[in-house]
Amino acid sequence: DLLCPMIYTGSVDQIGSSSREIISVLDNMSYLSSGIAPIYYGYSNMVSHSQIESGVINSIGASYFASQNIYSSFAGLSEAEKSMIEGVYRKDAINPLTANVEDVIDAYNIEIKRIIDEASSRGYLEDPSILVGLLESVNSKESNNPKDYQEIIVQYQVFESYATLIKDEIAVKEIKSVIDKIINYLEVKINRYLINNGYWNPESGQRPKLDEIKYSDEVESNPEVDLTPEPSPTPDQPKESCTSGFIQIMLGFSLVFMMLLIIRKLQK
Repeated sequence: DLLCPMIYTGSVDQIGSSSREIISVLDNMSYLSSGIAPIYYGYSNMVSHSQIESGVINSIGASYFASQNIYSSFAGLSEAEKSMIEGVYRKDAINPLTANVEDVIDAYNIEIKRIIDEASSRGYLEDPSILVGLLESVNSKESNNPKDYQEIIVQYQVFESYATLIKDEIAVKEIKSVIDKIINYLEVKINRYLINNGYWNPESGQRPKLDEIKYSDEVESNPEVDLTPEPSPTPDQPKESCTSGFIQIMLGFSLVFMMLLIIRKLQK
């Protein structure tokens, strides 16, 4: 359901191109969270930041392997370390594997709404109410099964065609990028639902038509995930070396030999 390849490189372009290639191969069968190189590889925080941005553009996010190493720069500075964890503008992470579809779409719509507001404030969009209205119509859609997900995809495709009302190519490109992520998310959601519920085997043929499947009235449930933090690991006990084991064996033989000598003397 989620692929996290370790693309360990100092090249930002390589992260982007590799992510695009992997997404093409996945063909909406799994989510992608591109893994960037950890701090101990020696790349600067600015390189890591740029790689995260490149990964997010081309996938649902980025995986920062061995992320604890990022705090090595702040050793002894507890306040600086805390600011990396608890920032003013930090938001709760949304896991596409467990979050409701409505929550994921809301998060993306907030991003689209920000682009619309910014374009309007700069004079690139005369009447933002048209795009805002289309965005709100998406929020009102049912999202209980693959057929609903497909209808939401169509609504976003319609919205994308109206995004050209914004007279700013960069803003339109940003909106298209967000919509591409939403469609990728929903397509993977559709495919995993069909496969996991026995409606489709990708090896046997094309995906069935979503409006011809009889779905149950039950809303699709998300897998339960135990979010209880794992206990702090206890330090490993020092392992015995070969030398210490050999010494113990020799001591054992010495004790046996001493006992034999004592027994012989008592017999005499």
